Amino acid sequence: MDRLIAFALADGLGPVATVPLIALGAWWTGAMSWRGAVGGFVIGLAITAGAGWAGLAMLGSLLLFGTLVSRRSARRRSALQAFCNGAAACVAALAALEGAVWGVAAVGGALSVALSDTVSGELGRRLDRRPRLLLFGPVLPSGADGAMSAAGTLLGAVAAAAVPAFGMFAGASWGWSGVAW
Repeated sequence: MDRLIAFALADGLGPVATVPLIALGAWWTGAMSWRGAVGGFVIGLAITAGAGWAGLAMLGSLLLFGTLVSRRSARRRSALQAFCNGAAACVAALAALEGAVWGVAAVGGALSVALSDTVSGELGRRLDRRPRLLLFGPVLPSGADGAMSAAGTLLGAVAAAAVPAFGMFAGASWGWSGVAW
């Protein structure tokens, strides 16, 4: 708790104060249910506390791009979906809060996986009508377990790279400065 207070004071409450605004915006625009916004707020607060502006930027990229590619879906994201997409990043951010130098990088990795999964599933289903089992196996129905498409895989990889790019733009320190190779 002392580290959380120190973080809030050091960054002037800016990132922490931004989290409820993002959660309310996600609910207001219809991207998340009310419970989803509350769950996203809790996870966003933990990620922001551990990874600062960089964590908030990476989480924001997941929310923005994930919402844009999922807009055809009429349902709002639930608290369970917020938890599933953010739990690993939340744990990594709490490790960063405790001083783990790898924590911010792990936040980026966890959020990259979440966005990659969303983008590859949503866009792959729309762009390639003949998904295959592990890309080269037999053709499967769209949406089947294990169904993959080349377009979805490629777009998922691009989306995964976008998340840490947002973190770097926000000043992420990946904990590698001073590592002797």
